[in-house]
Amino acid sequence: MDFDKLGDAKFISLTLETPSGIQSYLLTHGSAGFASLIAALTDAQETAIPASFRRSEEDIGPSLTVVMEDRSTYTFGLDIEEDVLVRGTQAWRLQEDLKTLVEKAKVQQGR
Repeated sequence: MDFDKLGDAKFISLTLETPSGIQSYLLTHGSAGFASLIAALTDAQETAIPASFRRSEEDIGPSLTVVMEDRSTYTFGLDIEEDVLVRGTQAWRLQEDLKTLVEKAKVQQGR
């Protein structure tokens, strides 16, 4: 996965489970939350999928979707406690705290 090209994305959508249900957060290109997440993705290192991350196709779970200008999308499952993104059979560990990045993005989006 070439994370460098994701900096050209139109927006990022975060889908998270909250006490009040599923919430979606939109981070537009140029926003601080967008920039922080893209910077963290760029430094991500390939890793094994954590044993704690086992989902069936029906599971929603936390996810991050990057939407490019041409409308192509890249969706990753999130293991927020392990700082790992999962896409298919691949996983990447962030060098930054994913929980902190997600919380900052939520606040910056105004929710």
